[in-house]
Amino acid sequence: MTQYCLHFCEILDHFYGSLNDFCESKGAKELKEAFELVGICMFGYMTDLDTISTEEEHEFVIESEGDLDQLLFAFLDELLFHFSTELLVCKEIQITEFDVKAGKIICF
Repeated sequence: MTQYCLHFCEILDHFYGSLNDFCESKGAKELKEAFELVGICMFGYMTDLDTISTEEEHEFVIESEGDLDQLLFAFLDELLFHFSTELLVCKEIQITEFDVKAGKIICF
């Protein structure tokens, strides 16, 4: 069941509170896959992804100091920044490098 939230902070709280359940419900076997799905879901809250074509590929490098929570926030913040400045919407996200200890994510 899909639950819509009124504010971006509610989206973070919704997924953070039940990340394991979210992973299981979406078939994510790894934390990396959960991050990919949360990023796609964030864009799904903002627009109808069925109307988006996958014509371009962009690389994002996200670096964050701190824990997993801060890395998730930095990841979503970077995606939201590109949405706000370039009107970029990601229908698919593929993380190619995921290092929680180093606080680094590289994705397309």
